[in-house]
Amino acid sequence: MPSTLPLRCACGSPRLQRSYQARQGNARAEATSMAPSPRDNLDSSPLVLVVVLALVVPSRASGARNLDNDEDEDDEDGDDSGAGLAPGWGATARGDPSLTPPGARRYNHRALPGSRGARQPVRILFSLDNYDHGTGGAEMSARGLARRLAARGHEVQVLQRGDAEASYSDGPIAVHTRPLPVARWLRDRERDTARWNQAWRGLLGDFLAKWRPHLVLTQNRLLPSSVALAIERGIPPVVFIRAWGLFCPTQFLARDALADCDRDCHRCLPWWKRLRLSRMRRTLAAYEQALRAARLVIANSRYTKAVLQRFYGIQSHVVYPIVDLAAYAAAGPEGEGAERDAVLFVKPQQVKGLPIFLEIARRMPDTRFLVAGALRGRARRRLRRLGNVECLGWVNDMRGVYARTRVLLGPSIWPEPFGRVFVEAAAAGVPAVASARGGIPEAVGDGGILIKDISDTGAWVDALRRLEDPATYAAYSRKAREHAARFTGEAIVAQFAAAVKTTLGLDL
Repeated sequence: MPSTLPLRCACGSPRLQRSYQARQGNARAEATSMAPSPRDNLDSSPLVLVVVLALVVPSRASGARNLDNDEDEDDEDGDDSGAGLAPGWGATARGDPSLTPPGARRYNHRALPGSRGARQPVRILFSLDNYDHGTGGAEMSARGLARRLAARGHEVQVLQRGDAEASYSDGPIAVHTRPLPVARWLRDRERDTARWNQAWRGLLGDFLAKWRPHLVLTQNRLLPSSVALAIERGIPPVVFIRAWGLFCPTQFLARDALADCDRDCHRCLPWWKRLRLSRMRRTLAAYEQALRAARLVIANSRYTKAVLQRFYGIQSHVVYPIVDLAAYAAAGPEGEGAERDAVLFVKPQQVKGLPIFLEIARRMPDTRFLVAGALRGRARRRLRRLGNVECLGWVNDMRGVYARTRVLLGPSIWPEPFGRVFVEAAAAGVPAVASARGGIPEAVGDGGILIKDISDTGAWVDALRRLEDPATYAAYSRKAREHAARFTGEAIVAQFAAAVKTTLGLDL
C-alpha cells in the first residue's frame, strides 16, 4: 500500500469529497495498523531500548509547535490545495482528523497568551473584504471590535481587499490593503468570489509568513480562504455572521429563513439568475464547509443564531454589534440641531419597505418625513411627488439627521440579521416603529413599536399616531435609551471575550 494517499477525489461534489476523504482517513489508519511496528524489529536488549528512547524523545520535543514564533518554516506550511472544497479556496470539516490537510498545524493552546493564567497581549488579524472603505453595518461592526480590542492592549492588524496595495494606520491598528481581480465587463458575484478566495490564499499566506497572529477573525466573502489557511497554519479562526449571503442567493427576500425556506433556490430565483445556480450552490457549499471548520462562530443576533442552527446545524455564540453610543447620544434633545419633528426612513429600497413607506406618507400628509440614502431612477421620481417628504441623499454622519428625527420608521420586508440603525437612533432617544422580522426586534427592544403584519398600512399609521402623544412618546424615548445602553463597547467586547475564553481558553 502506498505511503501517501490522494487528498481529493476526481468529482467536484463537496459532499462526496468529504465521504471520500473520510474513507481515505480510515485507509490511512488501517495501513498504519497493518504496517510492522518499529518496536517489532527491535532487539529486546535494554541497551537498544535506551538508545531508541534517546533518539525518539528529543525529536518529539523539538516538533512541538509554539504559536509565539513569528517565523514560518517551509516544511511546516500547510497544503494549499484546499481539502474538501473547490480547488484553491477550501476549508476542512470541524473535528474530523481525516479531513485535515497534510502538514496542517494543531492548535497549541498552552502557547496562546493568557492560557496559563494572567492575561497577556494577543496578536489578532482581521482578514476582511472590507474594513474601512464603506459605511455598511458589517464593516462598522468590524471596525468597532478591532478598535476596542486594540484599546485593551492587544496587537491588532487588518488585511483587507482594496483597489491598490497600501499600508496605513487606524490609530494603533495597522491596516493593509491588497487588490483582488475583478471582472471589468460581465460581473458575476459567484465567479468573483471564487477568484477572490483563490487569490486571497496567496496574499494571506505571504502576510502570515511575516506576521503570525494568535487569532484570525473573518467574515463575508473571504471567509472560505481565510478559515482554510488559518487552520493549515495552526491558527484558530473565528467567523462572524453578519449577512445572509452565506445562506441564500436572494438574501431571504422570497421566503422566511425560519419558516418557509426549503433551500430549493431554483424556485426563488428569476430565470436569468438560474443560469448561475450551479455556481451559487458551490459558493454556498464553500461557505458551509468554512463555517463547520471554524473554531468559533459568532452570530450578530439570536435570530442569526437560529438561522445558522436550522440551515447548517452549527452552534454559535451571540455577540451584538458595537455602537458608539456616546456619539449618537449627543444628537438627543440637548444636542444642537433643528426641532425634532420628523419621521425618518433610511435607505429607500424595495427590501427596506419603500412601497410601504410611500403609502404611509400619502396617508399622513400633515406629517413631515425625512429620507436618508441614495436615490435611483423611479424611487427618486416617486418620492419627489410627495410634498411632505424631504430627500437628504447619502449621509455619512447620521448624528445631524437623528437630531431632527422624532421617530425612526423601519418597514423592512426582509428579515434583517440585526439592524444597528435602530440602536443608533435609540441612543439619541429616538423610538422606532419597525417590522417584527429577523433580528430587528432585538435591535428595537422595548424602545419602539413592532408591526407584525407589515402589509397593513393602517397599523403603521396608528403606531405613528400613538407616538404623537407627549406622554407616550416620552415613555418610549426613555425605554429606547435604556435599551441602547446594552450595546456599549465594553459590554460587547466582554461578550466576545467570554465566547473566546469558553471555546479557545484564551483571555482577551
